Amino acid sequence: MPTTRQPSERMVRRRERTRTLILDRAEERFTDSYAAVRVDEIAAAADVSVGSIYTHFGNKDGLFLAVAERALDQIIERLAVAYEEAATPLDQMIRTGEVCLDLLLERPFLIRFMMGEAMSAVNTEVQERIRQRVFVMYDGFADIIRRAVAEGEIFAVDPDLLARYLVGSWNGVLALTVIEPDVLVSNAETLRKMISQATRILVAGLVRPDDPRVLWSGEYH
Repeated sequence: MPTTRQPSERMVRRRERTRTLILDRAEERFTDSYAAVRVDEIAAAADVSVGSIYTHFGNKDGLFLAVAERALDQIIERLAVAYEEAATPLDQMIRTGEVCLDLLLERPFLIRFMMGEAMSAVNTEVQERIRQRVFVMYDGFADIIRRAVAEGEIFAVDPDLLARYLVGSWNGVLALTVIEPDVLVSNAETLRKMISQATRILVAGLVRPDDPRVLWSGEYH
């Protein structure tokens, strides 16, 4: 019986480098548009054959799915680190906004992705797979809010509604800042100050007035 030859470690590493390079170039182009980008353009930017893209990802929709999943995985990884460093569920809530702000500024693709331009262009199966990943993130954030309520850090709220409202608000502000910079703010530093102030106002409405996390000297952080 013939045996199947296993790829060498060197070949596996080379395939992974090629895959990563394709994802990087695809993310750059999907940031501006999805529908207008052609697979051959991504292949040329990555200096690979068109066939290589189809081998790794199947088609353009499969490539977008891989780009989106990689970006979502990075959000989840960043949040996991931030949550380990946070002392309480309320601190984790605050850190969620900070992490999302930093990552969305680093990865403009995520803003375009969250706005749904590409999501409306890919097939329904890809849409559903991505939505399920996003729902997992929403549910994780809602669980943190639920624990903050249970531990008496904040008053009783609907965790699911608040989680979706906060993520939607952060994304909306960031989207306007990146896509129409003159509408709200024109630089990242002012944006951070605005988000910080909004977070303090929100937290002040959820917790005791004497909680040190809302005592504010007037300086933005």
